[in-house]
Amino acid sequence: MTIRVLNLCCEQSSASSSISHVHAAISQALKSSDFKCDHRVICNDLHADTPGFLSKPIDFKTLRRPRKHPVIVYRLKQAIKAYLAENQIDCVITDGLYSTELLFQIQKLNQPICTIFHGDTHLNRRHLPRLSKYAKDPPLDKNWQRIFVSEQAKTYFEKRHPYLKQD
Repeated sequence: MTIRVLNLCCEQSSASSSISHVHAAISQALKSSDFKCDHRVICNDLHADTPGFLSKPIDFKTLRRPRKHPVIVYRLKQAIKAYLAENQIDCVITDGLYSTELLFQIQKLNQPICTIFHGDTHLNRRHLPRLSKYAKDPPLDKNWQRIFVSEQAKTYFEKRHPYLKQD
């Protein structure tokens, strides 16, 4: 049996190069006979070497301010939703909050989602309404797993969001 994983990096830019390297390492580690791993990026520039979901590159501010870009965000959601269905993805790995927020809006945790937290994180209600809601009223569904790259990031997150402690 092959487990199909979507390794979803939110942004590929010079500002996010260390995060991109982590996701490239994850993709490389998951390339075995038991896994089929596809590394994709949501927001990229014209020179990105990782495939996105739409024909034109998407700027990161699109995810940070989705109400300003409703048509692009709608098309992006539809493209990702179609990709998930067509490729029968078993698990999605994301690199942070904006990509996780987008997935929660699309699929309501049909596939397990594993979010990697790279630093101090707060679920801002204005920009991340769905994740902010989960922080106040955690889902009964256990399909959202959280991995912290440092003990400091984990401690910060758990202090800010005590109901979302990892099992």
